[in-house]
Amino acid sequence: SGETANGDFPDAAVGIMGRIAQNAQAGIDPSRRFNHLRQFTPKPLRSLEGTCSSAVKAAIDMGAALVSVQTNRYEPVAFISKYRPHCPIIVATTDRQLAAQCNTMYGVWAMLLDEKPAGTALAEVKYFAQRMCLASLRPGDSRSDQIVSVSSVDGDWSKASMVFRCVIVGDEAADLYERKSAYSGDDTITYKSTKVSLQTVCEPVRTVRKTKIVCTMGPKCWDEQTMGELLGAGMNVMRMNFSHGDHEGHGAVLDRFREIAARKNPNAAALLDTKGPEI
Repeated sequence: SGETANGDFPDAAVGIMGRIAQNAQAGIDPSRRFNHLRQFTPKPLRSLEGTCSSAVKAAIDMGAALVSVQTNRYEPVAFISKYRPHCPIIVATTDRQLAAQCNTMYGVWAMLLDEKPAGTALAEVKYFAQRMCLASLRPGDSRSDQIVSVSSVDGDWSKASMVFRCVIVGDEAADLYERKSAYSGDDTITYKSTKVSLQTVCEPVRTVRKTKIVCTMGPKCWDEQTMGELLGAGMNVMRMNFSHGDHEGHGAVLDRFREIAARKNPNAAALLDTKGPEI
């Protein structure tokens, strides 16, 4: 925040933040994290949260490559993100506001469609995942190609009653039993500790960064070139601080950001932080 607000190396700072988050994800035990989240969630669960958490559990158990959600509702996406699947979450939606909100949720990528497909959106999801380098989904590459698909019961994207199914688009659980740890025990010291082997530390990180980066934009980052560099470095959300400046100045910056985002990352979001006492 400080570097993008008034620093000399904003794009470098964002790039370093992204690499730190990506490397940190490599040492997380998704099953232990899921159990921790379920244990401390008040019971009984709503039916929607129960369905979404079960979908995440299925994805973890089978080593799925993706979780796909077809909806125009915020709630199912938020519940799936809450339970932190190990794989990317792709949201197929025709709602522009939901697509922008996905930039603030862990592990979520929005696939904004002009219109709802006649059937399922899995073909579009597969192409989007390959184009965004979120999953290869190619047979014979020794990696899991299973997708957990979450959609409404009757196919209406405006409804929040959801079901999930598992789809195999290539190799079934090809890397499900690959060992990554030198420690075979089940016990760790705390919920936040993890089993990390020398192999995990030394080998290249393949994980997709799921942590989102929000940048407070100061005057040094208001020009077109710097905005483009920040988007290229991994910025997901531009934050504008309305405690400083005026509405006309912020409006010009917002228009410029939207123009650049349309070319580089159409789903990048803008967060307007207004002064509470005025509201």
